[in-house]
Amino acid sequence: MSKELMTEEFLEALGEGCYSAIIPSEGFKLINAGEPLETMPLFGNRLQMALKITLPLQKGGFVALPFNKEGHDLEEAIKDVQGKEIKLLCPVGELLSVKRDFFDGDVPLFQQFANLADEDEMLDFASRHGSLYSKITVLESLSPNGGAVYLESISDWYDEINLVKTALKLIEIYENRSWAKDLKVIESGVVGALYGIEGTSFCVEGPPPKATGKVDEAIFRLLLVMFFNDKLRRHQTTVGYGLDRAGGFISAIYPSSLASAIWLQLAQSFFGDAPNERMAKRCFICGQYGNKASMRKRSKGEFKGRYYHISCYAIFKQQKYRERTAKKEKRTFRGRRRKQFLVDSL
Repeated sequence: MSKELMTEEFLEALGEGCYSAIIPSEGFKLINAGEPLETMPLFGNRLQMALKITLPLQKGGFVALPFNKEGHDLEEAIKDVQGKEIKLLCPVGELLSVKRDFFDGDVPLFQQFANLADEDEMLDFASRHGSLYSKITVLESLSPNGGAVYLESISDWYDEINLVKTALKLIEIYENRSWAKDLKVIESGVVGALYGIEGTSFCVEGPPPKATGKVDEAIFRLLLVMFFNDKLRRHQTTVGYGLDRAGGFISAIYPSSLASAIWLQLAQSFFGDAPNERMAKRCFICGQYGNKASMRKRSKGEFKGRYYHISCYAIFKQQKYRERTAKKEKRTFRGRRRKQFLVDSL
């Protein structure tokens, strides 16, 4: 082999520690579908615009509608949302392109998103990380009701949160090797079957189970891959190149939206091909994900090879010590705001 080939250098795996987000300067506010907009959102370059008819002035103004009404007759869509409580996220102020890390402290982006519990938390998260799809569609019309601006709804956020929670459940099942118990066969035929997981939105078609009716590892791995591929195709990323701080070439994957950044980090963390800048691992003690760089790996015992938060380990050991002390002194152990863990012993 020639000296030139022996000394050839290759770029490292695709990766960047941050992503670009489109964030309104004054955050988001909630409005009801069918509500007229006083002013149009100030569009950024990455926002998708679909202008059906170009008019010098929209006399009827613009009405806010959810994305699921896009492509419907405008008059019918407006009538359909009237009197219903359909909350939409409306950007306020100039739309700015900013860089955001994949971690908030040690908490990965997808775990923060999965933990969102109500509308206030969603608004706060959106104001820091941008809208889910980085998209606003505008329809200008000659209708007396004016045109329409299609926006994300709170329902869109709840649906995506449930899908991310479903992915986390799939990973938990895989790590616990409990697919035969947790994965249910809803329908089964000669050439295929429909599978589901109770309490989640998981519903995927795959090959039929074996004659025993039990799901084996090969089928579960295939269903898991199919589930992630579907989400990654729906929220696509772009491969590109740039320069590092030293002026060297780097290769990177650029998420097209907040949703694509969430699914990219989650998928790469599970399949193990994420760069260190965005690799997250699940803590086997508390069940939450953290930054791999600040976690520890169990080297022995039942959970050998699994990762854990240093803080979780310390709190767990402290709680067990207090329990043992209370038992020795023959008194009841009452822990204030005691943190709940997934394990009983280490």
